[in-house]
Amino acid sequence: QVMKLRELEARSQKEFQDRDREVSLPIFKKMRELVAKLSKEKGYTLVLDGNEGNVVYTQTTDDLTDQIIKTYDAKK
Repeated sequence: QVMKLRELEARSQKEFQDRDREVSLPIFKKMRELVAKLSKEKGYTLVLDGNEGNVVYTQTTDDLTDQIIKTYDAKK
């Protein structure tokens, strides 16, 4: 009996997560597009999420990855 309840709980939780993802992803996609559009219009180079501090938008010209790798490799 307990096993059946746990299986039902796991199945229900997975169904909920799948549905949540299905509904949320299109909204997040539209929001990212809107943030990018407004950020470009306002001349922002970096936009951070106010809650988590995650990068929401950045200009591709601000990517220092290649420069950092070259500098790091040069110091080996």
